Amino acid sequence: MPTSCTRPKDTRLLDQSPSPAGADHRKILQIALRLVSVAMVLSVLGFAQEAADAGDESDRKKLEAIRATSELHYALYRKSYDEALAAMPLAQDIDMVEPTTGMTALGIAARDESADAIDMVQPLVLRYGADPRAVDAGGHSALHYAAAAGNLAVVQFLVEMGAEVDAMNPLKEARVTPLAMAYRRGRSRIMELLISHGAEEFDPETKTSFELEAALEAAASKWSERRLHYRRDDDLQREYRDEVRAKTSVYRRALREIGRMDVATSMQESNARLLKVIESTPADPGMSRSDYREKVQARAEEEVSGASRP
Repeated sequence: MPTSCTRPKDTRLLDQSPSPAGADHRKILQIALRLVSVAMVLSVLGFAQEAADAGDESDRKKLEAIRATSELHYALYRKSYDEALAAMPLAQDIDMVEPTTGMTALGIAARDESADAIDMVQPLVLRYGADPRAVDAGGHSALHYAAAAGNLAVVQFLVEMGAEVDAMNPLKEARVTPLAMAYRRGRSRIMELLISHGAEEFDPETKTSFELEAALEAAASKWSERRLHYRRDDDLQREYRDEVRAKTSVYRRALREIGRMDVATSMQESNARLLKVIESTPADPGMSRSDYREKVQARAEEEVSGASRP
């Protein structure tokens, strides 16, 4: 599994603090941090309305960039299928990787969970020659996306057209195949189909890692939804403390459901250390939320560094 991740400011203590279970727990926590980084960064940057405004502007700029490069990618990304059908014969390179999304047109079409997806995937391959084995900038093939989306018709078609059932993402250290993508999303029918076409099942250790990632991913989604309705508080110290406690509860519940109380305990202990730093760090008058969190993190890092010195 990859060990590098984008570390949000309010979670670095988790990554740097020693874990009682040793290196194995530290590696697992790195997985957790990678999966929840988006939710955590949003927590640092602001709350619901601020995030929504920034997201709208970001989406608009992204769509403009996609359209400037490829009308086909733009139409598929927006799920404007009549426009996509009209743009297909005009595409100069049907397997082009569009730089903003990092995806091929076939990949964007294949990731759609709706019944309309097959009506986009079939002409791309049969009429315009899109390669079912092509990979995008992230190392995923169209079959990876279709397996994750759970679209049985698209998976069946791509396999029949020569898509590699055991295609491994060359950019990932873990064995990320279409079967693994389906497993992580709980797509049992897709898994059965891929195995029936010769997909190799993964070993127990990899399966356990995927189960952990799936649980943490679900917890990140739940926390993101909860955060949008989170109560803002003029007392920054109390607000940050309550947020860490609530976040710990969400992840602990998700980990308990899959029987990983070892990871839940390690994460809770790390957050307990963070809470102690928060309790001893009052907010300065007029301080912003982001400045207060930076102040807490600076003190947390000092404590971690001091504890690690001989």
